[in-house]
Amino acid sequence: MSAGNPADHEQTEPAQALAELRRQLANALAKNGSTKQQLTQRTGLRRTTVSNAFSPNQPAPTDRTVAALAKALRLDDGPLLDLLRTARGDERPHAVSGGTSNVRSMPAPRPDAAGSKPVADERVISELKQAFLALLRHASKIPPDDVSRLDNPSTEIVERQRGAEHAWDQEWQPLVAHARMAALEIRHGPLRRLLADEGLRYLADWNDDLRYAFFRRSRPWVLEQTITYLYESVLALQRGEAIPEPSRCYREVKSSWELRQEELRAVYDEE
Repeated sequence: MSAGNPADHEQTEPAQALAELRRQLANALAKNGSTKQQLTQRTGLRRTTVSNAFSPNQPAPTDRTVAALAKALRLDDGPLLDLLRTARGDERPHAVSGGTSNVRSMPAPRPDAAGSKPVADERVISELKQAFLALLRHASKIPPDDVSRLDNPSTEIVERQRGAEHAWDQEWQPLVAHARMAALEIRHGPLRRLLADEGLRYLADWNDDLRYAFFRRSRPWVLEQTITYLYESVLALQRGEAIPEPSRCYREVKSSWELRQEELRAVYDEE
């Protein structure tokens, strides 16, 4: 068998890319002096998800996992995601210029398998993609929560934060509404409900109903993780896969929203 056989190269290149991806993650972990348990806490990923990402005996991790690990390890996620796409056999990496690392690394939807019913028209998927990118960009600009960090904030600090949050929300709500309108055109019922009736609704109600999810966490991080999970769900169905299990962050966002609804209903019942 010739060492230069193109078929051999095609067979080994994905494995080499995956091995290189894991090598870079392991080197960064060692350089940072971190443990996998600490990575689990920083990323909000499950312990097995983090462990499997480093294991040579496990399948390739997801885009979301690699992006979260890269952020926690202070790596540029672009090259890592390129390696991941090579490992999966994607034809070419996809990048969107002009955004943060999370935004830039959003992968493009893949075509449906022959004979399967499309999740949505390509126009809808493209519109959703742009809507999620816009949400990610704006999520990174949410004002810091100075009030909750202080035991007794002054009236001036409270009013200043409320003003900053109101100005930010004036741009946020149209972005969420635009994404929801696109999500309503999704043909796949469970995905449509996940986006339009759940995830995007949680994002719209961020100011009060996500207070428990924000507790002792970075607000931009919570919003970004929520958006990323929703978009990963779209990509999974485009690849013919099931909707992925919610991340821990998304589960906590959902729990916070539902708890606030129960609290509000209790208040209304008392009145």
